[in-house]
Amino acid sequence: MRISLFASGSALFILAIASCQPDSGTVSTPGTGGNAAAGTTGSGGSGTAGTTGSGGSDTAGTTGSGGSDTAGTTGSGGSGPAGTTGSGGSGPAGTTGSGGRGGTTGAGGTATAGTTGTAGSSGGRGGTTGAGGTATAGTTGTAGSSGGRGGTTGTGGTGGTTGTAGTGGSLLSIVGAFDGYLFTAPCGDGGTGYDCLNTGCTNGSPKTVTMDFPIGGTPGTNYNITINAKGVVEAKNYSGCTRSVTGNLTFNASGGDLWCQGGTIPDSTYNTYEINVYSAATGGTPVQVYRLNARDGTSEAHQSWPINETKTFSVVGGGRIQWRVYDSNCRQIMNCGPGAGSSTCMAPVTLSVAGATPAAPATFMQPFRGTGATASAYGQWVFIDVTNVVAAP
Repeated sequence: MRISLFASGSALFILAIASCQPDSGTVSTPGTGGNAAAGTTGSGGSGTAGTTGSGGSDTAGTTGSGGSDTAGTTGSGGSGPAGTTGSGGSGPAGTTGSGGRGGTTGAGGTATAGTTGTAGSSGGRGGTTGAGGTATAGTTGTAGSSGGRGGTTGTGGTGGTTGTAGTGGSLLSIVGAFDGYLFTAPCGDGGTGYDCLNTGCTNGSPKTVTMDFPIGGTPGTNYNITINAKGVVEAKNYSGCTRSVTGNLTFNASGGDLWCQGGTIPDSTYNTYEINVYSAATGGTPVQVYRLNARDGTSEAHQSWPINETKTFSVVGGGRIQWRVYDSNCRQIMNCGPGAGSSTCMAPVTLSVAGATPAAPATFMQPFRGTGATASAYGQWVFIDVTNVVAAP
């Protein structure tokens, strides 16, 4: 401020002149992205009138630069001393803030493959089909404040791989109770020499034992079954029967092979052991017959023979197996070991049936004999173990 003194006559005039520079508008910090608000117009300068004051020069506030979201505020106008009438400062509006960027595209979901099915054991079922993978969609991007582009939806996950079916199980069950069947023929008396009375019949009269075993599976379908037959039997000559082992029989304490197929039964006093295969559940004619105690054609004699025969033959689904033993005179040869004759029975044979499934009954004791008054006589027996069943090719 400058102060001047003037003297004119007796009067003293003091003239005070104030001089101020107009204020500059303050620039706002750039806003963040979004919808930018326009800068506020600078306010006009306020001037104090003088007698002849010169007009204030108002400098408009500098335009706020557009923020990413909020626009800068326009600088306020400078204030200067008014002239006759101070003119208001004018400031252009701030630039609109630029729009925000769109959200990031979501990532595609991950699919979990289905679990492979477990192979079945006996009678196993197929593995369960694997469940499809669950896809988690990508999160949609959040739009920017000023119309940013939305995120792209995530791609769905790929479905899980189908589980592998379990391997089919065994067909052993279609033969039912034939697997594990135990036939016993105890003596009905104490025996004389190498033979004894049979049970359930009168001496000199015939006796027939039959037992039917239905075959399951698909009706009319042929199945090959494999059995192991063990026991102690007497031997018999059959007519037209094809033997597994040719030549003369030899005694084998571990069990020999007396199996033959087909043929007929000649009339004699020696007992039969037969497996008859039928295509129907009841009635009909056997489609095949197998003999377990075929002699070699030499003269039948008072001898007992251990057997241990593993054989495969065909049966029919919906048909049956018939076990048959025929005794023409109600007498049998006792289990006396090797040799023939009428001397005292001295060396009964035992055969292991361990490992069979199902096992022989726990009550079955060897050497097998009758009970009570006949406990001293050793009878005959056969145990059947079915080891495999498959559909015939």
